[in-house]
Amino acid sequence: MKNNYPIVYAVIPMIEQVGWSHGLNELEREYGTVCYIVSKCYLVGEEKKYKQNGEAVIKYKVVPPYLKNFDLGGWSRTEPCYNSSGDCYDCFYVKDIFNNFEEATEMKNKMNDRLFHENYFNLSRIEEERKKFDKTLNFYNELEVEIENNLTNLQINKKNKEQRFLIYKNGEIREEDIPVYEIIDYSLYDYDNYIIYTVTEEEYKKLKRNKQVDIKKYIHTPLIRHESSSRMIEIVSSDESDNVFFKTGRNKTEVKKPNNLDFPEEIDRAIFTLEDYTDIMESYGLKTNYKKILTLK
Repeated sequence: MKNNYPIVYAVIPMIEQVGWSHGLNELEREYGTVCYIVSKCYLVGEEKKYKQNGEAVIKYKVVPPYLKNFDLGGWSRTEPCYNSSGDCYDCFYVKDIFNNFEEATEMKNKMNDRLFHENYFNLSRIEEERKKFDKTLNFYNELEVEIENNLTNLQINKKNKEQRFLIYKNGEIREEDIPVYEIIDYSLYDYDNYIIYTVTEEEYKKLKRNKQVDIKKYIHTPLIRHESSSRMIEIVSSDESDNVFFKTGRNKTEVKKPNNLDFPEEIDRAIFTLEDYTDIMESYGLKTNYKKILTLK
């Protein structure tokens, strides 16, 4: 998969406009946490600090796979994003992470109870305020269910595949110390005709050990074909009945099969990876079984 961050459960805040505040020249919207829900998250880092007494405090940096999209009025599927300095800018800190939904839910309930008692002080209206708060909880609990149902492809404690790849050219094999997805995302080898093949872990190890090898028995499962003249790639399904086409580069869009696309018999290089058709399709959100945007009424 393209994103091989550890997957954990975390309790994340739901942010809404809660009032207005005085700005420099006019009133400005004031936002705050209205409740908490549980979600699987990408774990992108952790930060350890020490108190004066020597006690260590750890905070975890997580990115929820669905974030509020104010333009679309829903929650959009997302992934960790980084700036030019290598810092993740769509993450936030949490104190605790969990390996199962049940433990995270216990913490969520405690945090929601604490949030209610910290924000509602009018004892004469506490029943009315509790009903209002419970209505908010019920709404976001529906979102929690929707998110969980659409994250079945993100697995806790999943063993990740080797992301580096082997490249065969001029009769020799060498290993590249970058993910195979960079070939597509950054248009590497765009002026070459190449084919990326899926191999087993055992085959990968054999190819890596033998710098000079007959590759004929390793080219049994084509995964991606690339034509240099059009800079178009074809993602190849097992029976080639469900192939997908798009151009390489950061702004990838799926396109219909071009009529003039003609992959040459001679290729400039062969590339070998452990990734398969499902990995590629899920990594780029193609023909997926999850919703890219969640909306609730």
